[in-house]
Amino acid sequence: MIVISDKLTQIRMHKFYLALGLSALLLAGSGCGQPNAGGAGPVKNSSAGGKGEAAGVRDVCKFFPKEIVESAIGRPIAKMEVPFMGKEYCVYYTEYRADYNHAPGGDTPGGPSIQLVYENKSAADWKAAKEKAGDKVVIDPSIGMENFTVLNRSGQVWQVVLVLAPDEYLRMHFINDAVSGAELVKIAAKMAEELKK
Repeated sequence: MIVISDKLTQIRMHKFYLALGLSALLLAGSGCGQPNAGGAGPVKNSSAGGKGEAAGVRDVCKFFPKEIVESAIGRPIAKMEVPFMGKEYCVYYTEYRADYNHAPGGDTPGGPSIQLVYENKSAADWKAAKEKAGDKVVIDPSIGMENFTVLNRSGQVWQVVLVLAPDEYLRMHFINDAVSGAELVKIAAKMAEELKK
């Protein structure tokens, strides 16, 4: 055992070990060192014809460029971005301004948007949670693949899920009236076409 007599050196060592411990904890919590639970091979039982994580869908902005959304809704997308949450998330802005969100600390950029998220979770569990919350979940045959279309209590479409496999799906919704529910269904149908290619 090493005995450290200098007080400043002891404090530095404590900080070093604290930082080392926190780093190890964060790495373990993020799954570092764990086997990849499904990204190495093809997606089994995929209703999207073998698409999914193995086909690159996880990088949603790359797999679904803004032109797909534009062709579905018939108007331009002002901006497409991968937010800080990572490549499993893509935001398609129908309008974008530097001063869109007004906050106490100052204005921040944004605008009405369509949000697309890749989820590596149970689609059935997601559906059950929505139904438990009082949302009506239906299947829309116009989309062309297994889907859950969520209607709010007013009967309006507000969210669509494309089921890639039992434990893998794409979830999309809109914010601040970026599109209508009918347009969201059209976007889902275009994305389903892309998945079948």
